[in-house]
Amino acid sequence: MLDTCTFYWLIAEPKKLSPKATDILGDDRTEVFLSSISIWELTTKANSGKVKIESKADKLIADSRKTYGLLNLDFTEEDALRNEDLPWVHRDPFDRMLICQALEHGLSILTPDTLIHQYHVRAIW
Repeated sequence: MLDTCTFYWLIAEPKKLSPKATDILGDDRTEVFLSSISIWELTTKANSGKVKIESKADKLIADSRKTYGLLNLDFTEEDALRNEDLPWVHRDPFDRMLICQALEHGLSILTPDTLIHQYHVRAIW
């Protein structure tokens, strides 16, 4: 599963991706998920001017899914309930939701965020 910053770098600044991330994203045998949480976070940051996206979000997401083979991962009630057991290492609610999803679905998170790496979730960079 992509962290939001990893998704943004994939579509806007691919040189910021680590060599390992680039290899994973380039491997057609790997299933890569994009969470609805990351879409919300990206559009929130775009609306506030913190990041720039080149097109409307719906087109950007559809094009990215097609180009990179990204699979959808919706946030569920079961995902939300995982938050109760998370330690307060990371206070960013978007990242906490992504961690919950990764734990609930047995996924790794492709992220450079060192705080995420402190959880009992497989974080790759």
